[in-house]
Amino acid sequence: MPLTFINRLTSNLPVADDPQLYDVNLLDCPDGWFGGAWQVRTRSLGPPTIFSQAAELHLHPNPARLELLDQARHQHSGHWAVERDPILKRPYLTLEAAGEQTRALITRLRRSSQGQYASLTLYLQSGTELILDLLPTP
Repeated sequence: MPLTFINRLTSNLPVADDPQLYDVNLLDCPDGWFGGAWQVRTRSLGPPTIFSQAAELHLHPNPARLELLDQARHQHSGHWAVERDPILKRPYLTLEAAGEQTRALITRLRRSSQGQYASLTLYLQSGTELILDLLPTP
């Protein structure tokens, strides 16, 4: 059975630790679902960078603009884009802010059925893993 078929079957099953969120198949996910205002819930620290020290990432579409708040609540602006691995189609975020650039593999996206709640897991080039929660829209 191909892996993409298995992912499609499991993408509609509730996540055990939070029955309101569902795993999304990243191979078929629209790039727009990665945008939004995200707050860092947890991090595993690698070397200190502007991205590993972030408190919030605001990924604005059209044009793709990034606003980053660090832990001291300083705001940094930049750009972001979604790239897909040419062979496996895994999604990556390319991020640039405050003179730094990085690439982050998107390892997990979980969303509620209506999309108002979401969680995004990023694995940065530096080795830092960030788990982000979608901030509520005002």
